[in-house]
Amino acid sequence: MIIKIKDIEDERVDVYRNLRERELSHIYEPDPGLFIVESPKIIERALTAGYQPVSVLMDEKMNDEHLALLAH
Repeated sequence: MIIKIKDIEDERVDVYRNLRERELSHIYEPDPGLFIVESPKIIERALTAGYQPVSVLMDEKMNDEHLALLAH
């Protein structure tokens, strides 16, 4: 499902905007936390390693490399 975010203050992007790496790593304790990945190459490696995205935040101007990652 694609949800367009029109305002950076939208609470759905809080995890991207307000949390530091340390906070992300403890967000679901005692279960493993979250991490944010930006590079398409690293995203592909994470997906190949079996990590499942919780969410994806991206610009509307996606290139073919990003679209291929979404299809993964």
